[in-house]
Amino acid sequence: PPRSTLFPYTTLFRSSLDLIGFGEPQHPGFVFGHNGTIAWGQTTFQVDMEDLYVYETNPRNPNEYRYRNAWQPFTIVREHIPVKGAGRREVTLKYSQHGPILHEDPSKQRAYAVRAGWLEPGSATFLGSIGLNRARNWDEFSRELNRYRVPGNNVVYADSRGNVGLAPVGNAPRRPNWD
Repeated sequence: PPRSTLFPYTTLFRSSLDLIGFGEPQHPGFVFGHNGTIAWGQTTFQVDMEDLYVYETNPRNPNEYRYRNAWQPFTIVREHIPVKGAGRREVTLKYSQHGPILHEDPSKQRAYAVRAGWLEPGSATFLGSIGLNRARNWDEFSRELNRYRVPGNNVVYADSRGNVGLAPVGNAPRRPNWD
């Protein structure tokens, strides 16, 4: 089949982007590079993006957890996962209002959930790189940084006019009652 059928974004990128750089194969856009007008790169920015929640589960109904002195139901999702040589296997996934349940300990009536910035809507890993790759100046670049949510990085910038910049980005959970 034609290349654009196999890779629907190839034509879009070829017609609108002229880039040199690199990134990881599983992520869109270039993490480091230049487009003839600007150059950018990234280093790790240590932002705390995860919170672990420990819930008491209802001894009469393990599909409920205590939150604000009331029993709340977990959201339950059943998935079928193909297993080589064994057919499809059904798994049950549970979610609290704060995120997915990672572990349950029925003997202690506890469930553990993770809330993470990278699980929030719009937080696809490195998706913000695409907008950075298209930027032609600092104003466009800094606008795109507002869409760059994960991972937490220091993003460096330089342009052909001699301007340089650095901005940390990351999507940390809001913690109104925490330091």
